[in-house]
Amino acid sequence: MTRLQFFTTICGLCTALAACGDPSAGGPTAPGTLAPGCPTADAAVSALTFNGTWRTMPSLLPARWRHAADVLGKSIVVVGGLSGSELEALSRVDAFNVETRTWTALKSLPIPLYDVNGATPVQGKLYVSGGRSSPDEDCATTLFVYDPATKSWTRKADMPLKGCVGVQAHVHGQLYVYTFPQSPPDIRLFASYNPKTDKWVRRPLPKGLHFAYPVAGAINEKFYLTSGEAFTGLSDRELEVYDPATRTWTTKSPMPTGRSVASAAVLHGKLFVAGGVVDRNGLAVVTGAIEAYDPLSDTWATGPSMPTPRAHATSAWAGGKLFVIDGIRGGPLSSQVEALSTTY
Repeated sequence: MTRLQFFTTICGLCTALAACGDPSAGGPTAPGTLAPGCPTADAAVSALTFNGTWRTMPSLLPARWRHAADVLGKSIVVVGGLSGSELEALSRVDAFNVETRTWTALKSLPIPLYDVNGATPVQGKLYVSGGRSSPDEDCATTLFVYDPATKSWTRKADMPLKGCVGVQAHVHGQLYVYTFPQSPPDIRLFASYNPKTDKWVRRPLPKGLHFAYPVAGAINEKFYLTSGEAFTGLSDRELEVYDPATRTWTTKSPMPTGRSVASAAVLHGKLFVAGGVVDRNGLAVVTGAIEAYDPLSDTWATGPSMPTPRAHATSAWAGGKLFVIDGIRGGPLSSQVEALSTTY
């Protein structure tokens, strides 16, 4: 596969999403192309279901997509992203205090970034790896760390390879990153970063590709990876788990709804996956579906769909709720912030 084909696969969906709802946009011609009119899809309902209540929270402005977020202290910290066109990469960082329900601007990133692998807290600091600043630039190797005590960003050791549109999680005091450089997807990186030594170590790759915008989470000191594109024109449903103790991957029950460009967070010891884009008879369709994976029973359950179906959003767990922040509904960007309360 050529480099051009690689970029077409990643970026074609984003272009289709932005064109959705535009009467001048041509009809879909291939799998992964979103139909005009922004159709939405329900989940492929699993045998198990759970209840919950969605509430609207204060909006995050400007609206953005392809951003990252996680919890640092009492706040959800949202990093980078795109606002509007591909040319408007953001360096801004915003924090939502879950107690006061207010947004506050924090120290900006050293450079504008979108499609970062994540924003992950490790030992009280926020780690942001990879990403890119414009469509014309390669994915970055950078690792930036935000220290809330000094309200400043510091650059740490670069990743072994360039990487963006990946995922990361905190496991055993280290940052685990699964990502892709700007080259064919058979070149992948799974590595761990040790903050104490400021060094990276490559780890065994998963069996599945989970190509472009997968989701991940850490549960019981293991790295859970699913979603993304299977690089066959279909969304990836496979769930794989990496155990650092044995340095091996294990395949678990697949996600009921294959999807890409979804968001995820860990809540109550379960991996919750929200929204994204699904394939419906060759059309890329935005979904509001919520599904949660329980490692204890190796089962998935379907929950109440998001009031606002979105793709390219970001999620975080805070205050006992699953937050889904901004994203794209197919045409316009969404500044919607919605939180799910559930006992599941």
